[in-house]
Amino acid sequence: MDIRLKSMELKNFKGIRSYKVDFNPHTTAINGDNGTGKTTLFDAFTWLLFNKDSNNKADFQIKTIENKKEMSGVEHAVKAILVVDGKETILEKVYQEKWTKQKGAPQKTLTGHETEYWVNEVPVKQKDYDKYIAEMVDQKIFALVSNPAYFNNVLSWQERRNILMEVSGGITDEDVIKSNKELQELPDILKGASVDDHKTKTAASKRKLNDSLKEIPARIDELQNSLVDTAKYDIDQIRADIKKLDEKIENKKAGADTSDLRKKRSELENEIDKIVSQATKETREKRSKLEDQKDDLVKKLRSTKSEAEHHNNKITELQNYIGAKLKDIQYHGSCYKKLVEEGPQGETCRTCGQDIPEDKIKLAHANKLKEIQDNGKAAREQYDKLKTQIAEHEEQLKQFQQDNADLADKIEILDRQILEIMDPDVDKFNDVVKRKEEIESICSLIAKASSNTDVSELQTELANLRTQESEYIASIKTRERIKELAGEEKELAAEYEELERQLLILETFIKAKVDLMEGKINSKFKLARFKLFENQVNGGIKEICVTTDMSGVKCGYGLNRGAEMNIGLDIVNALSEHYRVYAQVWIDNAEAVTKPIEIGSQLIRLVVDEDAKELEVKSYEYEYSRS
Repeated sequence: MDIRLKSMELKNFKGIRSYKVDFNPHTTAINGDNGTGKTTLFDAFTWLLFNKDSNNKADFQIKTIENKKEMSGVEHAVKAILVVDGKETILEKVYQEKWTKQKGAPQKTLTGHETEYWVNEVPVKQKDYDKYIAEMVDQKIFALVSNPAYFNNVLSWQERRNILMEVSGGITDEDVIKSNKELQELPDILKGASVDDHKTKTAASKRKLNDSLKEIPARIDELQNSLVDTAKYDIDQIRADIKKLDEKIENKKAGADTSDLRKKRSELENEIDKIVSQATKETREKRSKLEDQKDDLVKKLRSTKSEAEHHNNKITELQNYIGAKLKDIQYHGSCYKKLVEEGPQGETCRTCGQDIPEDKIKLAHANKLKEIQDNGKAAREQYDKLKTQIAEHEEQLKQFQQDNADLADKIEILDRQILEIMDPDVDKFNDVVKRKEEIESICSLIAKASSNTDVSELQTELANLRTQESEYIASIKTRERIKELAGEEKELAAEYEELERQLLILETFIKAKVDLMEGKINSKFKLARFKLFENQVNGGIKEICVTTDMSGVKCGYGLNRGAEMNIGLDIVNALSEHYRVYAQVWIDNAEAVTKPIEIGSQLIRLVVDEDAKELEVKSYEYEYSRS
């Protein structure tokens, strides 16, 4: 759409009593000293269209102030002739006081204000006037394509960023992956999750693994420090000597009447064995219970992974269908538009050579339009149904992915719990300690009863041998545990390296996406450049939207007024081409830029000129080829 301002007339508007200006369809310069009404012209135009001033404010002073008071009893009016796509449109708006005579009052009193509206010199209601303007041009788009300062100075950085994404068409993850061979395995790594979610989860897993890796060396050192040098022990010989000494001692004690004591000692030893057996059994049952829980979770994880893969495949399949269906809708739309534009076409009967009657031609044309419309409607219904199905599968996929993560965390917790289960130290059990003390007491009584057998030296020798045997057995178990921890450390280190590799791929993806996105957006502009991301101290990337010149100097931070204005015009021109809406562009304080860039829209330059005590209008012509 091409909108050009042909002329505008003000009456009692913001200090201008009466003024009419004719605009050049290409460039008009309006010169004047400060306070002569240049910006007022811009305010009048935006008020006429959208009931706001040029700063996008609805609450501003319209009435003319005279002697520090608002003028009363006069109309405040703006009238403009626009040329919209080559067709003239006349818009007029009058703001006036409303005087009402109250019952019993001697004269009318001011009860408020009212606004009257005209379109092409026909009075209309406000809602019809606003509807007419809205159908002509969207208010936000008009602000973007008519005010060079609007994009950078009025919009938030989030709004600017969204508009740039819309203009560029965006960058899909598939585009980024195709751009870099190092990213080809990224879909397998993500498994349907988003890059941000997987990065967060991977970083958390990496921290957990690192904590575990830090603990293992200390645990190994502690076990190694407890090792006894068993190289000097011949365990087979030690056990043979123990057996011989036991036999000698028993033979020498045979003469002593200690049968009751020995029976009691045997009973206590059996009780200790039962306690040890029960404790070991409980430990094994506890470990077995945890392993059964883990097996159940692993089965569930396989199931939820399968479900997630099913929904992911279904989404891909439906997206292929919906793409084809969208092309079908667009095809019917273009056929319908083309047939409407061509209208009914006269034809000649192939049999008799006479012209087919006009009513039959129109009927055939209408039938064809209805057929295309019905086909398009059916395609749209199928398209909407496919979108609904995709949304349902995406919701299911999200739930199963969350289930997968939860199950994996639970399995990891069970693995740690299983590893932490150790055989109980029964020697510290109160029941065992008590019975061993009784056994020692009984042994002492037996020794006294058998003092005449002279077994003291043999028992001392036997005790030394049993100590050596215990040290040897403990050393073997400790070495096995050290070996287990070393294997666990190796596995965790491999997992840690894999997570680091995945994080590197994720960072490569993010950087590639940043480069592609900024490059694609910046290619749409001649002077303006945009920085959409900012590197953080922690290695992350923060979304931003900063406008710079081609050298990277930020707007508002070092650029001169003229450079910023030309960048604003470049943005206006690019957005006009994107939205296909070309409107008059108002440049306030235009004296700051001596040579504005050429754009495809009508240009109105408001120039401060202290020598011009009244507004002076100048026209310029130039040629511009729109893309």
